[in-house]
Amino acid sequence: MTRKNIEQVLLPELDALAERTGNLNYLLVLENQVQDFTANAWWKDMISSLKHFTQWNRIAVVTNQKAVEIFTDLFELVVPGRSKGFRPDQLDEALTWVQAERPQMARRISPKWHAVIDYAMVGGLLLLPALFKLNRKARLIYAVEAAVLLPYVAITRHPVAVKGIIPFRTHGKIDPFNIAHFGLQSLAGPFRKHRKSLLFNITFTAVAGLTVLLTDYEAPETT
Repeated sequence: MTRKNIEQVLLPELDALAERTGNLNYLLVLENQVQDFTANAWWKDMISSLKHFTQWNRIAVVTNQKAVEIFTDLFELVVPGRSKGFRPDQLDEALTWVQAERPQMARRISPKWHAVIDYAMVGGLLLLPALFKLNRKARLIYAVEAAVLLPYVAITRHPVAVKGIIPFRTHGKIDPFNIAHFGLQSLAGPFRKHRKSLLFNITFTAVAGLTVLLTDYEAPETT
């Protein structure tokens, strides 16, 4: 199999199948090596083929090429579904994994409502510090953070996006780092030395953290 086969035959057929049947879980077994493979070319092919991966849940790739396995694992960082590479001796494991159902949890927050909450929290960073008369440095820090977070929310793929670029699942991988940032921020002088600012930051971090915990990052981006 060559990269050309993947680009011109496999991906379009999978795309057509997804349009007919809805979201897919599929297993790809590469018995032969992918010819003309390079890490850079494989990554570019994956990125350029994102349009084919909007209607799938899981893809398992069984291959004897370690580089293909690794880059398949990395692929799920930029797409909404799950992607995992397996060795040929892991075929049964791959089949079990690709058939696994996503566990359902009650009262999960959808992408749309997560985005609405995000927009509200960005607005809160801009307005509430002044309303609560927090110290000047804390207000400035929150204003800068709001300026950074607003485009991050606006270009994530969800029903209220300005332009959907970042997959919602990738957004979910970034969110915990944002929560950690706000948590550690409590140790900084403008917060640690000012009780009102500290309480505000702790409360904001707790609300943001709860939102992340209750959000279904694997839900369809149109919900």
